[in-house]
Amino acid sequence: MSGMKSTIFLIIIFTLPLCAQNFRVSVSDTTAEGKPGDEIIIGGYLVNLTSDSLTIQMIRETNDLPENWTSSLCLILCCAPWVDRTSATIPPRDSLEYSIHFNTDPVQPGRGEVRLIFQEVGAAVSMGQLYVASTSPASVLSTSKFSRDTFQLIGNYPNPFNGSTVIQFYCPEFGNMVKLRIYDLTGRIVEEQFATDVPAGLNQIHYHVPGSFASATYWYQITYVNAHGKRACAFNRFVMLK
Repeated sequence: MSGMKSTIFLIIIFTLPLCAQNFRVSVSDTTAEGKPGDEIIIGGYLVNLTSDSLTIQMIRETNDLPENWTSSLCLILCCAPWVDRTSATIPPRDSLEYSIHFNTDPVQPGRGEVRLIFQEVGAAVSMGQLYVASTSPASVLSTSKFSRDTFQLIGNYPNPFNGSTVIQFYCPEFGNMVKLRIYDLTGRIVEEQFATDVPAGLNQIHYHVPGSFASATYWYQITYVNAHGKRACAFNRFVMLK
């Protein structure tokens, strides 16, 4: 569909050469390429090697990005782009998926780097890894994949837009609630909307911008809650013109 953002999922698995005493980081890949405007996702799994629960921090140590790019940390839930640290508890002998999301400029090709640090809370041992995303107009996204097993924010179209836009997202099962939250670039919440009894499959919100909004770039977040109370969320951005 015209104007739809692409999401990249990489499925080649290898293990980082560094392994902390109690956990391991298994990475899908450390580099990915897409087209300008794509949301590029790179990640893997944090593996608990012990018979006890572990709380692991994921820290964005560096964030070297081109102008108009941002990055977001995802560990259970996705953080706002201005959040540099998140954590989660991994059950014994279990694993947890993590990812770094690069939101790229819709026009200019570029290359961005983010260095992540993984550290067990209360322990001195940590691991670091550099992740690199790049865009070029001629990129062929042969590794792109639309997963039907997880919640996904697909994007909005048109973008930029004047007055209204259509936000698309995929729900793997019936949802008790979906919440749309709009942020300005300072991180202030400027609007919230709710929908209940959201069906499984591809859904969309026809979003009409209030007349009080100025022409600017805004962040929007979709939070999805399924029938069992499990939450998932994702961020994206749009440019509103008047």
